Amino acid sequence: MKTDKTDILDQPKQLGYISTAATAILIFCISIATHSFAGNIDSLNKILNGKKIADPERVTLTAQLAHAYRDANLDSMMIFANRGIALAKQIHFDQGKAACLKELGTAYSSKNLYDSTLLCYNRALHIYEQINDINGQKETVFSMANIYSRQLKYAMAIEYYEKTIAFSKKMNDQDGIAVGMANTGSIYMELGNYPESIKYYLESSKVYEQQQNVTGLLTCLTGIANVYSLLGNNVKAEEYVIKSLSLQNGKSKSHETISFYVDIGAVYTTIKNFDKGLLFFKKALHLSDSIGDSYWRNICLADIAETYYNMGNLDSSFAIYTACVKNLETVYDIDVNTVVNTGLGKILIKQGKTKEGITYLLKSFDIARENRIKDEIVENAEELSKAYEQLSTYDKALLYRKIYEVYKDSLFNEKSEKHIQQLQFDYQLEKNKTIAHNKSVRQTTIILSLIAGLISFVVIIILLFRSRQVEKMNKEKSIILANEVKQQSIKLEELNTFKDKTFSVLSHDLRGPISGFTGTMAMLDKKQITQQEFDEIRPEINKQLDALNLLLENLLGWSKNHMQGGASVSALPVNMHTVANDNIDLFENTTNKKTITIVNNIPADLNAFADRGQVDIIFRNLLNNAIKFTGTNGTITLNGKISGSNTIVSITDTGVGMTTNQMDKLFGIATEKSTYGTDGEKGIGIGLILCYEFIKANKGDLTVTSTPGAGTTFNIILPSVK
Repeated sequence: MKTDKTDILDQPKQLGYISTAATAILIFCISIATHSFAGNIDSLNKILNGKKIADPERVTLTAQLAHAYRDANLDSMMIFANRGIALAKQIHFDQGKAACLKELGTAYSSKNLYDSTLLCYNRALHIYEQINDINGQKETVFSMANIYSRQLKYAMAIEYYEKTIAFSKKMNDQDGIAVGMANTGSIYMELGNYPESIKYYLESSKVYEQQQNVTGLLTCLTGIANVYSLLGNNVKAEEYVIKSLSLQNGKSKSHETISFYVDIGAVYTTIKNFDKGLLFFKKALHLSDSIGDSYWRNICLADIAETYYNMGNLDSSFAIYTACVKNLETVYDIDVNTVVNTGLGKILIKQGKTKEGITYLLKSFDIARENRIKDEIVENAEELSKAYEQLSTYDKALLYRKIYEVYKDSLFNEKSEKHIQQLQFDYQLEKNKTIAHNKSVRQTTIILSLIAGLISFVVIIILLFRSRQVEKMNKEKSIILANEVKQQSIKLEELNTFKDKTFSVLSHDLRGPISGFTGTMAMLDKKQITQQEFDEIRPEINKQLDALNLLLENLLGWSKNHMQGGASVSALPVNMHTVANDNIDLFENTTNKKTITIVNNIPADLNAFADRGQVDIIFRNLLNNAIKFTGTNGTITLNGKISGSNTIVSITDTGVGMTTNQMDKLFGIATEKSTYGTDGEKGIGIGLILCYEFIKANKGDLTVTSTPGAGTTFNIILPSVK
């Protein structure tokens, strides 16, 4: 693990302004490294190609070459990392394999593929544990903590920063201890746990002070100032600002000084001392201009514009935001772009140019939503709601108010994620006017279905009335008939509700994959994408089409079953081992992608007396369900046996499991039971209903046992062959 400024500050944003020292210094260091790596790449290639070297050394050099490509070419970085892994595996060089796995994980993180990143880091960590490499373990858990921090998984980030501190203590690595504590303090500040944040920052500052590490000590002091400013303790906040200013005193390098001034300016603006905040932002701007740093110039301009806005100086704010827009044409930054467009939109609305302001707010909202910048989504949604209300466009005002409320809650409650996804879906519907026709058709179908249900209900009531007139003395029969009518009415209502949900899901789940596939094929025909690019996305297309095919098969099977008044069964001896293998093969691509192992322990001679086609559908749906709710590196095991006159097959997974309440509603029609899988897979729950009905039709039973967090077992019970 490096203990320089880059690693110290690889942490989440702390304030509402454009950037903290963390993100900016990281990017600055990367820009410098890009130039230096070019020569390093050439020299490493010459060593690798110029003479015969031992295999372990070749693995080490390959890992170094992969690292050198980090800021030059990520694809080349991945190629050399994979090449090093293969060679290390061939010669059983575990340490070299772990190093190359770390480089591969770093490449994935640069592409924002965090699940793949963590998979590589976990594999590297496992190797370091086996060979008892403490330093390797320390560096790997630190990298994992940074990834969890980027994913906003703060509990996991804290856990792995604590592991970093523990390994650093074992090695007596004081810088590593200080880095882990400083980053943990930053996470606690994001969580709003200010006492813990200050505690960790203070402990980190003590270590940095002993090490005479001025840069690290400045980080801790400005962090503490940030915490006190968020607490509204202006006196304490300014006290730590003054301490850091006296310590800084021109000792840091230019880019570090810019970062420092921006952080101090942010503290002052948070405590509403806008004049001092503006002073330090302008100092940072002057310094960034003197060294020709366009990236920092954008950040400083945006902070200055936002400060002027908060001071009520709209003209100065608008002029500086406009200058920042021009700079973004050459040096683009997502955070700056969202803040600038939000600022311009708010100013225009205050100046009475509401429609023009909405254009900027929508642009910022789309960028924030695409990049999941929740605080910007909240601000833009609130401003858009107010703006549309001014224009008396109340439907859009209500939509953005709902988005604002849900995202605001979700900033500290990730359980709202499903509600956010639903609101995102509603937003897409509102934005895409072509869906209006489909919505109208769906509403017409629902109305006709309700009318049919009402007519059926009226007919039943009439028949019931006549029956009572004819059989007045038969009270028991009348009561039974009334109960049947009530149950049928409830079932009709459930079916109508289920149908509504089915149409809603189909309008999205059918249209999405088909539109995507059609668009991709059109792009291929027009040669807008190459055959190689098409081959890269082909697995994802196949996955969507397979899911679509299973959904259609289930819907057709369920519809046919209910139209015929029950499943038609043609029972014959069915080999359960063969049916299981056939369906396991169908899911090979999906299980490979999620690294799931399926073990078929069903005896080769195990048979059941049932309908072959229906048994095939039962296996397909249960396996699909197990894969859907089993995470990466999970296992699905199939077992079978004869018990009395029954054949029993169990399908056990190591997935997320279910609660008792979820299991109670599993085989009934319920609109709220649809759940997302571990890889974002969706469904409407009809597969399990179909399985249950088919097994019952074959004189069998379907049972389930499950433990949340441990996994689920489905037991298929069918008559055995006599």
